Amino acid sequence: MPQKYKKILYNAPLKSKKLVILRVETKANEMTTIKNVLPEWQIERLEKMLERARSVVVTCHLSPDGDAIGSSLALCGVLRRLGKYANVVLPDQLPLNLRFIAEEEIRPVVYSMHPNHASVLVERADLVFCLDYNSMHRIDKLAEVIEPCRAPRILIDHHEDPETELFKLWMSYPEMSSTCELVYRIIVQSGWQRHIDRFVARALYLGLMTDTGNFIHDNSENPELYYIVADLLRYDIDKGELYNRAMNTFTENALRLQGHALSKKMELYPDHRVALIVLTAAELEEYDYHKGDTEGLVNRPLSIPGVTWSVFMREDKRCVKVSMRCEKGFRVDTLCARYFNGGGHELAAGGDFFGPMDDAVAVFHRMLAELPAPVACDGDNDEIFEKLNIKTDIDNEGNKDTDTRHGGDSVDAACGM
Repeated sequence: MPQKYKKILYNAPLKSKKLVILRVETKANEMTTIKNVLPEWQIERLEKMLERARSVVVTCHLSPDGDAIGSSLALCGVLRRLGKYANVVLPDQLPLNLRFIAEEEIRPVVYSMHPNHASVLVERADLVFCLDYNSMHRIDKLAEVIEPCRAPRILIDHHEDPETELFKLWMSYPEMSSTCELVYRIIVQSGWQRHIDRFVARALYLGLMTDTGNFIHDNSENPELYYIVADLLRYDIDKGELYNRAMNTFTENALRLQGHALSKKMELYPDHRVALIVLTAAELEEYDYHKGDTEGLVNRPLSIPGVTWSVFMREDKRCVKVSMRCEKGFRVDTLCARYFNGGGHELAAGGDFFGPMDDAVAVFHRMLAELPAPVACDGDNDEIFEKLNIKTDIDNEGNKDTDTRHGGDSVDAACGM
């Protein structure tokens, strides 16, 4: 039976004044739309907290990626259109490939570069949003300003295991593709769609694109995600330009560094189907390393047949930064949590090792020794992690239906409302 279509007219700031959108009407006569997945009490709580706030600060995690800066700029843009004095405060500078988005309408204040200005904004804030992170250690020294701040904090994030005691209201949805998807859904459910413009749409699309690997990762399988993308494209954004600037732009030194890493520093461990890349501080200096130069490097070994997970270690000033990626059926967040003081998502995670590089590599080899070989990405690895006493979805099954899995508020917040 052929599908029926219904024409819907939208007034939107596009090239033409009106755009005809086709919505598919199913056999059950249900319109294919984006579902309201956030509970109404969360939206109401958020709106009440915003009513009381005039000055708002939006923050994201250290070393911001596209999702972190995109969600922060988009939310800040909407808040300004709601009449708030809103600013974005970053722990440190953006990588070169993402700075273009912060040079348009809203210019973030970088704490590591302008600590006094950033501190004043936080101290005078009536409300602080914490986007794309769920623990204070993820914002580094900025936490020294955020934690003692009198303003209540609202968490909007898609990572597992939030430190909920740090926030008055938390909106935590690990099943979301990105924090940008969550911010978009909040905007829609709050009735703020009219405040989306081209700048906000570009910022949201940037985060959706980068956190899903240009919509090829497993976190991009929800069909509703593409209705969101379709809506954002209505605002005349150039997705090709955003892709090239954010995901396909490298300096000559960055390309040479990645070439060196793949040709000289990549080691394969066939018994465990894993690849390891290690870059020391001396090697980074040789290639004039800048933040973002190794973006995507950890994913490259996964293109080798037989390699199902990948580890990248980069020597930083204070620690060794560890990144892990894997194919579906395995999980690296638990390994990062157990061995490298980190966490993240099942297929993409990271952590920090506080010690010399040689010791970090030794921990990697100990990790392999404790993992049965061969490790397969066949979806049947729960027993492996149980033997290591690592928390898995099975361990948390009893908590899946609790309110705190997706959000909540503190006792103080509940009493205060």
